[in-house]
Amino acid sequence: MPSQQVLQKKISEVEEITQLLRRYDVIGIASLQKARAPQLQELKKKLLDKVYMKVIKNTIMKRAIENCKEKPELKKLEEHLTGSNIYLFTDLNPFKLALLLEKGKVKTTAKAGDIAAFDVVVPAGNTGQPPGPII
Repeated sequence: MPSQQVLQKKISEVEEITQLLRRYDVIGIASLQKARAPQLQELKKKLLDKVYMKVIKNTIMKRAIENCKEKPELKKLEEHLTGSNIYLFTDLNPFKLALLLEKGKVKTTAKAGDIAAFDVVVPAGNTGQPPGPII
C-alpha cells in the first residue's frame, strides 16, 4: 500500500497535467526509446520558450485525460500511451512543431537491444572469408 505522501504527490501531478491539457492547444507525444539524455537536453534548450516538455507516466496521463472532460478529443491520445514517452505542450502550429523537431533529429549508432527503423539487407556474394567461424 503506497504511503499518503506518495498518493498526494500523484494526485497533485495528475492535477498539474490536467491543467496543462486544458491550457495548451497542441499536445505532442514522442517516444524516448532511442533518445539519449544529451539530445533531450539540447532539444529542451532550443525549444525552451516555445514548448513545455515533460516526461509523464502513462497511467498518470490517462487519469489526467479522464479529468479533462471538456476536451473529449484527448481520448484519442490514450491509444499512443505505450512505452516511455515525453509530452510536448505548446500553442505553436503543429506543423511548425514537427518542423522544429525534424530539424533537431540526429543519427545515432545502434546499440545492443535497439530495433532497426528499417530492414537491413546484406546482399549475397563473396565476403572474402572462408566458411566457418572467424578466428
